[in-house]
Amino acid sequence: DHAIMIDTLETATTWHNLPTLYQKIETAVKDALKSFKTPPLVFCHISHSYNDGASLYFTFIAKQAVGVEAEQWQAVKVAASDAIVANGATITHHHGVGRDHSHWAKIEHGKTGMLALSAVKKVFDPSGILNPGKFL
Repeated sequence: DHAIMIDTLETATTWHNLPTLYQKIETAVKDALKSFKTPPLVFCHISHSYNDGASLYFTFIAKQAVGVEAEQWQAVKVAASDAIVANGATITHHHGVGRDHSHWAKIEHGKTGMLALSAVKKVFDPSGILNPGKFL
C-alpha cells in the first residue's frame, strides 16, 4: 500500500535530435529512481509538431519512497532537467519556466539570453508586477 508519484515534464527539440533526447530523458528518469528502489513507468508522446521539430511530453509513475517523497521527486526533476539541457533541448515548451526550471533556463539561454529577456520584461512590465521572482 504505497502512495504513487505521478508527474509530467515537457521539452522540445529538432526532429533529428528527438530519438536521442527521448532515450536520454527516459534513462535519466529510470536511473534517478534506482536508488529509491521505485522503478517507474515512463510514457511519452509528441504533443506538438512543427516543420523543424516537436515537443516531447513525458509522464512518469512510480511508487513513492516513504519518508523521502520530496527527495525522490527532486532526484527525478534534476536528472530529467539535466538530460534535457545537456542534449540540446529546451527546458520548457509550453508549461512555462517558473521557479522549478529557472536554474536550467539560465544554462540554456546563457548570460546574453537572460539579459535580453530581462530587457524585454523591463519594457513590458516596468513595475515588476507580473510573476515576480518566478524566472528572472
